[in-house]
Amino acid sequence: MDTVVLVLTDVQGSTRLWQDEPAEMDRAMTRHHEIVHGAVAEHGGWRPVDQGEGDAVFAAFASATAAVAAAAQVQRDLTAEPWPTSVPLRVRIGVHVGEVRERGGNLYGDPVNRCARLRGLGAGGQTLLSAPVFELVRDKLPAGASVTDLGEHRMKDLVRSEHVWQLDVDGLQREFPPLSSLDRVLHNLPVQRSALIGREEDLARVLAAMDGHRLVTLTGFGGMGKTRLALQAAAELAVGDGDGVWFVDLASTTDPAAVPGVVGQATGLGGSDADSVIHAMAGQRLLLVLDNLEQVMGCVSFVSDILDRVPEVAVLATSREPLRLAGERELPLAPLALPSADASQDAAAVSTSAAVQLLIDRAVAVRPDFRVTDDNAAAVAAICERLDGHPLAIELAAARLRMMTPQALLPRLDSALTVLTGGRRDMPGRQQTLRAAIAWSYELLNEEERQLLDRMSVFAGPVGFADVEAVCGDGLDVLSALASLVEKSLVRDVPGEDDEDRYGLLVSIRAYAAEQLAAAGETKTLRDRHAAHVTEQVALRPPYDPAEYKARRARVRDLYDELGLAWSHVQLASDETRLQAFPNVWFNEVFERTQDSTALDTLLEVSRIPNRQLVQALAEKAYQHQSMSHPVPPALMDRLFTVAAAVGSPEARLWALCHGFQDLTPQQRRDWVAEMDEQLLLVPPDSPWSRDELTVQRDNMAAVLLQFVDPELALAAATRNHAGGTLGMLATRNLAISQSNLGRWQEVLETAAPIIAAGVARQDFVAAHVTVAAAGRAMVQLGHAQEALDVLEPWTVEADRRGWQLPRELSVASAAFALCELGRADEAVALFADLTHPLAHPMSRVMSLRVERLSGIDSDSRPADELVRELHPRAWTVLTHYLAAVVELALRTTSGEERRAVLARLDEFDRLVVLGYGYQADLDALLAAAAER
Repeated sequence: MDTVVLVLTDVQGSTRLWQDEPAEMDRAMTRHHEIVHGAVAEHGGWRPVDQGEGDAVFAAFASATAAVAAAAQVQRDLTAEPWPTSVPLRVRIGVHVGEVRERGGNLYGDPVNRCARLRGLGAGGQTLLSAPVFELVRDKLPAGASVTDLGEHRMKDLVRSEHVWQLDVDGLQREFPPLSSLDRVLHNLPVQRSALIGREEDLARVLAAMDGHRLVTLTGFGGMGKTRLALQAAAELAVGDGDGVWFVDLASTTDPAAVPGVVGQATGLGGSDADSVIHAMAGQRLLLVLDNLEQVMGCVSFVSDILDRVPEVAVLATSREPLRLAGERELPLAPLALPSADASQDAAAVSTSAAVQLLIDRAVAVRPDFRVTDDNAAAVAAICERLDGHPLAIELAAARLRMMTPQALLPRLDSALTVLTGGRRDMPGRQQTLRAAIAWSYELLNEEERQLLDRMSVFAGPVGFADVEAVCGDGLDVLSALASLVEKSLVRDVPGEDDEDRYGLLVSIRAYAAEQLAAAGETKTLRDRHAAHVTEQVALRPPYDPAEYKARRARVRDLYDELGLAWSHVQLASDETRLQAFPNVWFNEVFERTQDSTALDTLLEVSRIPNRQLVQALAEKAYQHQSMSHPVPPALMDRLFTVAAAVGSPEARLWALCHGFQDLTPQQRRDWVAEMDEQLLLVPPDSPWSRDELTVQRDNMAAVLLQFVDPELALAAATRNHAGGTLGMLATRNLAISQSNLGRWQEVLETAAPIIAAGVARQDFVAAHVTVAAAGRAMVQLGHAQEALDVLEPWTVEADRRGWQLPRELSVASAAFALCELGRADEAVALFADLTHPLAHPMSRVMSLRVERLSGIDSDSRPADELVRELHPRAWTVLTHYLAAVVELALRTTSGEERRAVLARLDEFDRLVVLGYGYQADLDALLAAAAER
């Protein structure tokens, strides 16, 4: 933190001038900025990047003397200026000094707010100095300047009084109206120990609401900061021509009938019953701040009578639920803003969030040397996120930073109700601990509301109403109870992306409610019900319909955290039936989110009971990693094979064996293929797999896996599957690929024709896009390159829009080959420029090398050599990519001896497949040339 002198300016009456004289005001403000900015620069000051609001200017100086001299010059120059507006521009200035934090070229901290408050006390043409500034310049005032002692004044930040001095400049106005401080207003607003932090936008909302409503109610869960915000709003609304602003604390009042007497005493009007208090208010212009109304809701008729019978009275109330009175404007108070996800490692970025700013302020109060650094920024951000931005919880956590680091505190927050104790002794008893704050609200609930709150603790986060009703609704009127809990601020109502609201609990409330559920002996019942509901929501059974699969995956994303919680529950419960039935689509989503083969290892580690759905998902992911040339560790494949055998998963076993195909001779591969149908359809009596499920797996295996063993056999299997209709769009894709691998180009076009005719808008499945990419390749081979480009374009755009990496890459590769055939090699190269995804398909990378070579852009053989080493000997499923890379490397090699050494690599494999994108013809030519030598 650095000590700087702050100067804040503000143009008095600028709003009216902008409305009445916009053209003149535009010219005037241009000149105003020239004058103020020039004075700041002349005296060595600087202006933060984007601070200052409206017509205000914010500047900082290293020297108090320089800052005061700049302020004096501003007032002189502005007074001398001939303004184009009907009245001269009058500027009020505040000068204050203090320690501030700099982030991104801007300054933050309490001194900034204090300087703004100081400026707000003054009138146009007046410059005010805080006492610390006066002490620094009292003997070093600029020539022609003096000061006037204006005494102690309470500013509207409610923190403390400030001794204020007026800077007088020879020849300029010295007499001004009384300062606009709280001392001019009748009030009983209590002094606060700290500034309002992170609620600037909420404060603006309250002030705007009070401008148009006589009853505004701040609602929110206990400890959310409703009282502090209401006090600050009341201070902002305090004006000298009213009859007072009165704070009425009802926290210790439990009898609604006693409320009128408390109001009469707080306002000084006297009276002990509603009629006498209201009678005393007659003719008064008052603002009443009624704090903690939730426990005396029986007094709302008294509040209503005040508003009806005393038209000059306005009420700002705080409560955990709205009053439900005519004309009421409810303003729910949300938790403090959290750091953004991409800022969690950067101290400066983390510190900009309201939640972290509060943590810093309260931590420094108990540990003056506390700082957010790059080392602890992630822990600080995680603490605030773990506490949901709840101000009271953050304050209690900050108190613990007196004795431990953020890194040490974070894991202890798993027991937040136990750890977050020891609040300030001057805090209300209900806020001394987090548990007490929650219990205060919990005790005000009826039995049905408590039951629903307890049951909702089994959810991991916000869910839809139907989910709440399905899991928690046994014997309860969920609609009424949930609506009441939302009103009482114990359940958060969060808008969903699908326009359906979601309902969830703060972490601390969830922990408290979970304790109550456990005490009632209902935890297992509710967790079983929760697991059954969320898994049923995403269960997918054959036959696999693309539209249904898409809907289930969308529901998986919606319930992702709930499914994780359910998975943990069924594992801990050793519930083998539910483990075996846990939905495969969730595991697929887990792998999609991790994009890392370590996810396979992690999920195998946590699976104490083997699960067939998990193994199937693991096997699919293992195959994807192999086919995309991202290897799965051999040790993991060994364990996958073991677990697959344990749960009777032939598909997973075959995927595991696929990893070792390159170690088998061609005859061994053919023998293995001959036995595959028998292996797949052998259903042990205790196998969790049905014959129908195995048939679907066998059909897909035959077409996908067999193409790397015997392309003719793969084509026969794919043809059978396509005719049988068991695989839907997958069968079409597999057939097109099998035909393409054998160079049956016309047959590929016939297979893809119905999909192309239907159009891209009607195809929601990746398999359709892969099929069209194969068709594009066939068109080029048949001499229809331009037609291929026309067909591929909309499919490539749609795959890109959906984020489908593989079909997009295959379409781009086919389009690039077409462009090469048309003599447009440079355009072909450009297509590959943005294919930089870490899982980029090997064939697209090989093809990019080919089009670069054809266009003469790159003659370097190093990328091809690196790709050959990367692909070999990864897995049999990348054989075509490996062979294409070898051919590319051979084409780039000029020395005959070196070329023969490269081609010798081809002898390591029994080549059963036809190479695409023109490489087969290149290979045939290379081998023929080598034979002639």
